[in-house]
Amino acid sequence: MMEPGGRGGVYQHTLAIADLLAGDGRRVVVHSATDAEFAPTSARLCRCVSWERNMGGGRWRATRIATRYLLKTVPHLARGVGRHDVLHLQGRFKPGFFLLQAGIARARGTRVILSPHNMFARDGTRVARLALRADLRSAHAVIVFSAEDVHRARSLGAPATQSTLVMHMETLNPELVTDWRVRWRTSTNEKVVLFAGQLRRDKRLDRVIEAVALLSHEGWRLAVVGEDKGDATAMRDLALARSLNVSWHVGYWSADEFIAAIAAADIVCCPYEIASQSAILAMARVAGTTSVATATGGLAELADYTVVGDEPESLARCIAAALPRPRQSEEAWYNVALAAHLQAYGA
Repeated sequence: MMEPGGRGGVYQHTLAIADLLAGDGRRVVVHSATDAEFAPTSARLCRCVSWERNMGGGRWRATRIATRYLLKTVPHLARGVGRHDVLHLQGRFKPGFFLLQAGIARARGTRVILSPHNMFARDGTRVARLALRADLRSAHAVIVFSAEDVHRARSLGAPATQSTLVMHMETLNPELVTDWRVRWRTSTNEKVVLFAGQLRRDKRLDRVIEAVALLSHEGWRLAVVGEDKGDATAMRDLALARSLNVSWHVGYWSADEFIAAIAAADIVCCPYEIASQSAILAMARVAGTTSVATATGGLAELADYTVVGDEPESLARCIAAALPRPRQSEEAWYNVALAAHLQAYGA
């Protein structure tokens, strides 16, 4: 398996699948970042992708990352797979990089599988759309996580298999759950709406702020836990303009802290403008936290409640009507995921 990032939802999903396969008696190696946030439980981790994080930003760093990836990681991975092996590419990398890996692997008789996770071109350019189509068609099989994406992949000429979206979940620490409630300064009767994950314009935190502002007199409060991707300042200004007291925790959080925050909330809200599926919703399902989402992509297939309408008033009504639910067993979800992956692998 190749997942170059080493952190976040795609990496956590990769580790979950790797451990499932290892538990089924398969030999699994995960190739990822030199500074991957944690290792799989049963599979082997190869730290072969360098992000040169000690260099800061800039074009020189980007050049170093690309050069090292092409001259070291790609040949290293090519040597590691051969006939009768499976190379599973997780997520999507820079245009052409995964395509190169897939081409080399196929020439060596390797079965190539792709889980793109995002079945859309985020920037909407023609180049990005063509890159997505090329990546999909380079694989022997494509694994997606919603019926919507099965249809989308097949419309692009890719053979698609649907799996449940399972995540590598750190053991839930009750003390961390309590810590989050303390950080949020919640009283006994207050209910917390959590916006978790990247603060980016298409995630539409502004809708959540507007909705919770309408509900604040009913004992609801908003907590934000996630990494800033360019939208944090504007969202703080919006909350201030609405006189809404938000508990801000902006930054990248470790996996155990992050899942504890999801478990500590009463509602997790994902009103995304564009999506395929959501690791946040998958985590909320396992943690037992009620989830609310828009019906974009495959979100409605995983969320507990789907927003009808696009205005903040609709989201507020949906949040107010959502009911708590118990934690669900992970076993059935993981069994479905294992079966789907073995089918795509031809095993």
